[in-house]
Amino acid sequence: MYFSEKFNIDREIIKKYGAYDISLLCDNPLFVDPFLLFNSSKEDYKKINENITQYLIFLLNKSDNVLTKEELKKYYFFTEVKENWLGYSLEGNVGRGNGEQFAYNLNKNLKKFYQLFKNKKINIHLNSVCLIEKGIGNDKISDFAVNFIKDYLISYTQKFAKLHIDESKLYWFRIEKARFDNDTKEFKNIRARLPYIIKKDQKVEYVLLTPIDILRADKMWVDRKELVNSYDEIYKFLSVNKNELTRNLLNEHFTRILREHYDDIKKKHYITEEKAKSMAIESLIQETPDIIDAYIKIKEKDKNQASELSIKEIELAEEFFHFGVMKIAKEFNNLEEEFKYLNKEKIIKKFIEVIKKRKLERYFYIDGKPISKDNDLQRFVKLFIDRVNFLKTKNLNFKLCKAVNYEDINTTDKSILMFYKEEHRKKLINYLYDNNLIKHLNKSIFILDLRMIS
Repeated sequence: MYFSEKFNIDREIIKKYGAYDISLLCDNPLFVDPFLLFNSSKEDYKKINENITQYLIFLLNKSDNVLTKEELKKYYFFTEVKENWLGYSLEGNVGRGNGEQFAYNLNKNLKKFYQLFKNKKINIHLNSVCLIEKGIGNDKISDFAVNFIKDYLISYTQKFAKLHIDESKLYWFRIEKARFDNDTKEFKNIRARLPYIIKKDQKVEYVLLTPIDILRADKMWVDRKELVNSYDEIYKFLSVNKNELTRNLLNEHFTRILREHYDDIKKKHYITEEKAKSMAIESLIQETPDIIDAYIKIKEKDKNQASELSIKEIELAEEFFHFGVMKIAKEFNNLEEEFKYLNKEKIIKKFIEVIKKRKLERYFYIDGKPISKDNDLQRFVKLFIDRVNFLKTKNLNFKLCKAVNYEDINTTDKSILMFYKEEHRKKLINYLYDNNLIKHLNKSIFILDLRMIS
């Protein structure tokens, strides 16, 4: 069930408004990238970015002090805004939110950021202060940012609802911590009339739309993993900007790491040059501000690409999680009579047969590439099976072969294990033979080959 279907709105109207047509069955694997707020020319986004920046400066000024547990909770704990249906949950829209570990990690990053950059001018945005230490994922950064745009999302959705949704599908809500007050550095409650759904537990919950132009589906534009893999770009930047001291320091770390690990060749612990470069960046991140400064300036110089990538990623997400879902569901709904009187085992065998016979493997690819994340695969299957009544009631269990912990295979439940590569099929078959489980093949363990054969 998508927002457009639930509220009887043409998808094109939602698209024209600039919003993403969210699934209301499970989370949509998208997140808000604060850099897109920072980089935008829209006045509303500039104001939101300024609020986030001011709050980060407020936290930076406090980072030199030892905070009590109560202060840490007050300033760093942010609940997940689950009503926008963004995230990675496969069951409904309830994620883990930003709890104690996030608070601790952000506080630690801010302390080190302050120590590194207190005498250096740099654009402060949420992405940059999360580069120093590991432990803050895209979803956590997004959850933090969404708390500051919650008020905007409420107004954005309210305006759309007034124009396009029947009044009988709207309800007045008292929304806690909805509006950030920059003067008091606290969040205030507001009332708003919004579209609503009734959940399985019979609770009424409002729904928020999110503008497409602040969403990403892959990684943040400013991303820590990318940072540690940007040795060549950073080295070139330091050379062009005549920062010989840091450039030489980076080179020294790189050659030292290679030298230290050279003797490990015989022990089969040899590292590649690329790995040594990443380790050199990692070792210098907390030693000098110049590494992060160089990376940030490289990303800011190419900032227009951030919006271009965002548009492409969202288009691919829509093609896969919406149009792909609708198309494959239609294929199966046309075959209802063939599945009508089959038991679960025969339904699975028929399901696999239909996929292969009708060459429906094509729907399990994103932009011509195999799905790499088990979470994406399970989400896709969940969305399309929900639209096929004779499959929805069978509680089918799908897993991506390369993501399976084979020891967790349950022979009492029927599992469909999918693969794109022959090596994954062989690994699974060998495991089944070695553990005397091969007898369960095509009885409680089923294999679906998703390789496309032209």
